[in-house]
Amino acid sequence: MRIGALRLPDFRIRVRRPEAVDS
Repeated sequence: MRIGALRLPDFRIRVRRPEAVDS
């Protein structure tokens, strides 16, 4: 369960990073 919680925030940060560059 710990890996899943870390993967959730990791995915959001990864998707937010490309979004900021696209903007």
